[in-house]
Amino acid sequence: KTIVFFEIDGYKQSDLNAFSKQAGLSAFTPQLTTDQPGDPGGETPMDLEVAHAIVPDAKLIVFDARGNAQTTAQAGTQTAAMYREVDRKYPGAVWSISLGLSCESLFAPADLVPMQDALAGAEKHGTSAFISAGDTGGLECKGGKDFGDPPSQDDVGLNALSTIPAITTVGGTTLSTDAHGNWIAETAWTEPVLSQGTSGGPSGIYKRPSYQQAPGMAQLDDNTARLTPDVAADADPDTGVAIVVDGEPQQGGGTSQAAPIWAGLAV
Repeated sequence: KTIVFFEIDGYKQSDLNAFSKQAGLSAFTPQLTTDQPGDPGGETPMDLEVAHAIVPDAKLIVFDARGNAQTTAQAGTQTAAMYREVDRKYPGAVWSISLGLSCESLFAPADLVPMQDALAGAEKHGTSAFISAGDTGGLECKGGKDFGDPPSQDDVGLNALSTIPAITTVGGTTLSTDAHGNWIAETAWTEPVLSQGTSGGPSGIYKRPSYQQAPGMAQLDDNTARLTPDVAADADPDTGVAIVVDGEPQQGGGTSQAAPIWAGLAV
């Protein structure tokens, strides 16, 4: 029972201890592949705490996923190398990835081939890999001189990492429960006024994989592109998980919360 988290920021052990106490769970200490990825932030503690709540007896590995790629081809090669290293060290582990490279349309198909091959190789050893879909409501290509500019059609797109067929992309929902925490309903998480919400849509590079082909699928659209996300979980910051970051109780959110939820369920 091992989950590997690909991270670019660090965490405070004191936050993990406070979360365990708050949630009535056993204390836990993740294993680092090297030094902590970076300065303590909010992403890594959220990932670790969410997964620990679901599967408290799992071994949690924090892998330093920082890179220095200057081109899309280098980004694909470096990411594939990280995947192969983790596969070699922890064969059969579940992966939780809440990172993105860039807009898919900026990549040539050949740039993504090394990552697809590395993921397929890891899955032959029993790995299941989950990646967050993004939190821009499908505007993963948002750019321009001012990020605050109103969105345009040019901003519509997907995170390149999330479209690879060998990975399971996790979208976000808004979760409704009763006063006792029992499930009532879920809807897609969307906040169009803020250009936030679960990302997803058709890939501009990959054809529809066999696992997305069924009689009902033909009625969804008029193309044969790989569709994302594949699955979803609670990602709305208003309905997120109670976590501890920087010594303070906080509420998680984003598809970065949804990915470790699925990783925990898959262990």
